[in-house]
Amino acid sequence: MRRITVMLAAAICAMSCGGEPPAAKVGDSVFARSDMLPLLEGFQGDSADMESFMSAFLDRQLVLADARARGLDTLPEVEAAIYERRRERLQYAYLTAKLSRIVIPEDSVMSFYDRMGTQVVYTVVNTEDSALAESLRTLVLRGADMVALASAYSTFSSRSGRRNGREGPVDLMMLQRDDSLLLAGLSPGEVSEVMAFGSGWRFARLDSLTEVSEDSYEVERQRIYDFIWAHVSEQYKRGLEDSLRSAFELTALPGVPELIAAHSLDARGSFAAYSDSEASRPAYTWRGGERTVLSLATNIREIPPFMPRDARDPEWVRGYIEIIGLYDIMAGRALEMGLDSEPALAAALVAAAEEPVLQAWFESVLKPRIVPAEEEVVKAWEANRALLIVPEKRRFEAVAAVGAEQAAALASMLSSGVDPAGHVGLLSPVTALLEPGDSSLTRLLARTDFPEEVAGVAFSLEPGEAAACTLQGGSILWLRLVEVAPSREAGLEETRRQITEMLEQSAMDSVLGALVESLRVEYPCEVDSEFFFRFVRGSSGGLPAGSTQAGG
Repeated sequence: MRRITVMLAAAICAMSCGGEPPAAKVGDSVFARSDMLPLLEGFQGDSADMESFMSAFLDRQLVLADARARGLDTLPEVEAAIYERRRERLQYAYLTAKLSRIVIPEDSVMSFYDRMGTQVVYTVVNTEDSALAESLRTLVLRGADMVALASAYSTFSSRSGRRNGREGPVDLMMLQRDDSLLLAGLSPGEVSEVMAFGSGWRFARLDSLTEVSEDSYEVERQRIYDFIWAHVSEQYKRGLEDSLRSAFELTALPGVPELIAAHSLDARGSFAAYSDSEASRPAYTWRGGERTVLSLATNIREIPPFMPRDARDPEWVRGYIEIIGLYDIMAGRALEMGLDSEPALAAALVAAAEEPVLQAWFESVLKPRIVPAEEEVVKAWEANRALLIVPEKRRFEAVAAVGAEQAAALASMLSSGVDPAGHVGLLSPVTALLEPGDSSLTRLLARTDFPEEVAGVAFSLEPGEAAACTLQGGSILWLRLVEVAPSREAGLEETRRQITEMLEQSAMDSVLGALVESLRVEYPCEVDSEFFFRFVRGSSGGLPAGSTQAGG
C-alpha cells in the first residue's frame, strides 16, 4: 500500500477552515470532520486498514473531482439517476421516521398473551386463477389429497417454507390476517370457501386445534410486541399512503399510461425514442412537483429484472404511477422534515449521489482506455480455448398444461398413449422456449434456460424419452428429448464478450492507478491523518500529533 507522505502542517488547514482543521481536502472540495464521522464511527481495523481506507477515499474523491470538471454530473441521464438514488433513501427514511412513532402499550401485549394457548395446524392452497382454486377445492371435498394438490398447484411456499401448503403448529393469535380470515369459524377437518387475496385465490383446511401451555410472559413478550407492532404498522402504513396521495393530489395526466405502453418495446420497459415534446411532458403531478414522461419511462426500465411488470399494459403503468408517485411525495416530505440533516442519512445521500457520477466517469473516461485490441482478443482466445467450453444443449418437443382443465387433458393423453406434441391446441405452447414459427419444437436449450427443478429432469432424459414436470405456479411442462448438442470448445465469436471483459478487468487496475496518479497533480490532496487514526482500535495515533498528509 502506498505510504501517504507528509505535505502540509495542520496549522495551514486550521486557518483555511475557521479554526478547526478539515478532515481532508481534494482540490477545492473540503471535508469537515463532521462529514467523516458517519463513515468512521464503525471502523474496524488496524493502522494498515486505515491507510487503505484513506487511500481509497482520496482516490474516489479524485475521480469525482475529475468527473465534475468534465461536466459528467450535469448530464441529464446522470442527474436523473442521482435523483432516483436519493429518492430511494429519502422515502425509506421518511417511512422509518413515521413508523418509529408507533408504540404498543404494555397492557395490549399482556392482553394478547392472556388469549394465547391454542395452536392450529392447517393446509392452504393458493392459485392465480379463481376457477382453478374452485376446482381444486371441489377435489378436496371429494377426498383428494390436499397436500399433494398444494404441492402441485400452489403459487407460493407456505409461511413455514414448505412447498406442500402445510402450516403450523402456530398459535391461533399469531395467524396472519389472510389465514385468520380463511380459518374463522372452521372446525377441524372443514374446508373454507375460496377467497381472493393479494397473492391470488386461496382456500384452507383446518387440520387440528390443540390446547398448549405457553412460555412465561417474560419469554414471550418481545415476540408478541413485534407481532402486534408489525400488524399495527402495516395498517398505519396503508392509511398513510392513501392520505399522502389524497393530500398531495397525486394525478396521472390523461393519455400518459397509453403513451408509455405504446413506446414500450417489451414487458420490461425498453422503449422507443420519444420526441422532445413527449419526453418533457408531465407524466403525473402532485402538489409541489411532477415527473416527466421520459423520467417515468426510464424509471420503469430500471426496475430490477426479477420484479414483475408489463410496461406494454396501460393499466399496469397507471397502477405503477400510484406507487412511484407516492415515493416521490415521501422523499419530498423527508426533506421538509429535515431528515437529510441527520448525519447518517446525509452521508448516505452523498454516497448515493456519487455512484451515478462515478459510473459515468467509468464509461466515458476509463472504459475507452481498457478496451483490448483485436489481436489481444484473438491471442487470449487461442491461449484459453481449451478452457472456453460451450455447455451441452438440448432440443425438445414441449407443451404446457395450464389450469385444471388442461392438466386433466394432459393426464388423459399420457394415460392413453396420445402424443401431447400433436395436440397443442388442447394445451398451451411454451412460447418463450420455441423455435420461431414452431408450435412445439424448442430451440437448443442450456440447463440455465430451465428452473433448477426442471433442468435436472430435462438433462437426464435419453433421446425419445419424455417427462412431465410440475412448475412453481402449478402448471405442468411436458418435454420429450429430440436432439443433444454435446459440449464443445467455444469459437471466437461465441466467447468474444467473455474474453473482452476478462481483458478489460485485467487492465483496469493499472490503468485506473495511472489515471488517479495523474489526477493527484491536478487536484492536490490533504488529509489530517491524526484525526483518521483516532478511529483505529487500540491505536494511540500512529503518526505525529497534528500531522497532515497529502495523497501520493
